[in-house]
Amino acid sequence: AQAGAGDGKVNIGYVNATGRDLKAVTIPGDLGQIDCGDSKSDPGLGKLTLDSMGIFGLSTQGSGASQSSLITGPTKSIAVAGSFASDLRILKISKSAGLLGKVVIGGDLDGTLQNDAKLTAEGSIGSIVIKGMIKASAIAETATLQADDNIGKITVGVAPAKGAPAPTGIVVLGVGTDSAKISADGFSKNALGRVTIYGSVQGGGDNSAQIVAGSASIGKVLITGDFVGGAGGDSAEMNADAILKSVTILGNLQGAGGSNSGSLIGVDGVGKIKVGGSLLGGSNSESGFIWGEGAPIKSVEIDGSVTGGTGSFSGSINGSSIGKVLIKGDVTSSTGPHSANIISDTFLGSVNILGQVTGTAAHNVVIMAQSAAKPSKTADVAIKSVKIGKDATYLDILAGYNGSNSGDFQPLVDGNASIGAVTFGAGLSGVNIAAGVNPSDGKFGNGNDFVPVAFAGKPIATIGKIVVTGTVDATADATDSFAFTAQLVKSAKINGQKQALTKGASNDPSVPVSADTIIQEVT
Repeated sequence: AQAGAGDGKVNIGYVNATGRDLKAVTIPGDLGQIDCGDSKSDPGLGKLTLDSMGIFGLSTQGSGASQSSLITGPTKSIAVAGSFASDLRILKISKSAGLLGKVVIGGDLDGTLQNDAKLTAEGSIGSIVIKGMIKASAIAETATLQADDNIGKITVGVAPAKGAPAPTGIVVLGVGTDSAKISADGFSKNALGRVTIYGSVQGGGDNSAQIVAGSASIGKVLITGDFVGGAGGDSAEMNADAILKSVTILGNLQGAGGSNSGSLIGVDGVGKIKVGGSLLGGSNSESGFIWGEGAPIKSVEIDGSVTGGTGSFSGSINGSSIGKVLIKGDVTSSTGPHSANIISDTFLGSVNILGQVTGTAAHNVVIMAQSAAKPSKTADVAIKSVKIGKDATYLDILAGYNGSNSGDFQPLVDGNASIGAVTFGAGLSGVNIAAGVNPSDGKFGNGNDFVPVAFAGKPIATIGKIVVTGTVDATADATDSFAFTAQLVKSAKINGQKQALTKGASNDPSVPVSADTIIQEVT
């Protein structure tokens, strides 16, 4: 109770109830350390209610002081009004399910105060709410949340008032290695059920600011700001060992200096990805990267633009198959091989880019798929459709090619692969559209293209329809050559003019559409 001029609060250094269960602990002040719980399966602690935990470090404790607390057995709830800066671990006795019920931290999970701030459960956690930041220091493994089973729901930051703009300030800040990391090794369907972050996530050192599900899926993620990598490898990486089901980032998905920084990865598949800002590559490989790691991607929608970086595959989208891609802005490559590319190991559904596509002579933009998911004797459609809303420069649309090579030109692996329809809303220059054709010298349209003997016969590699609303212009390099090429090009319309093509396959060896571009049916 408050006496005299006091504030009615008290800071407790250590609650030592080792081997004993506690029903409730309430401290109107800071708690430095707590040990409790016996070896039975009943709750080791009912409710823990504090003003703060560990913010004074060891200064409130005596000899043998420690920042590490241990609760043995299930714990119903932890409520901390202010910041949490301690190291608290919940040990399971038998079952991992229901080990820690509910956690509410009214301030920060603050690794900067004592180079600590870890909350770990050897089983599942029902829900975690952190109303402040997850804020790491330069020391490794500070400000972390870890469950050896699943975490049902995590919320960081505060939801905006009705009608107010979505928060964009940094609320998850990784600095040191493995810091500001949210991870669950769930044995259930979703290791992480729902993750909501009201603000931005910023990576720093290796593996910092990660959202990771080991052995299972991540259900639904909403980030109202940016998801940005740092200098460390795998910083600001969202990675599900199973399926990354649904991710919405209202700001940018952005890579940086670390490999795989600012990336979204699903080992067994990626569901729906929505980026309200832009996809931005960084200076290292696979930074600013959306990846179905040998697995399918259902859909990707980007409201802004896609811009590659200097790292290979930076600012790119890659999956074993990709259902649908919608990019409302522009797509621009950089100096990194495969930067700003869309690559499917098998089937690619629809690609719709509302803006312009700008590659370079050294590093063109590539939209590529290898083959139909299940090719038949009559059809092997690798790319269903591609639409480009505005001008396109140095772009390759390739069916039948493999995306594993480190260079921009890929080897032909399926000479029967086809493309459905390709439409350009304006003009183009330096563009190849190729289905099942091998350019022996790395250039299409110069008389050296062919279909390997191994792919002779049906299904015939086909381009169904090509429409170019504007003109096809030659590049400034007189040595360039480009082609719209397959065994069969069914129809083509350039600048309002239908091109005169002979019916049937391999009947049009060279129909010029500009000084350096031809329609070409090969044998």
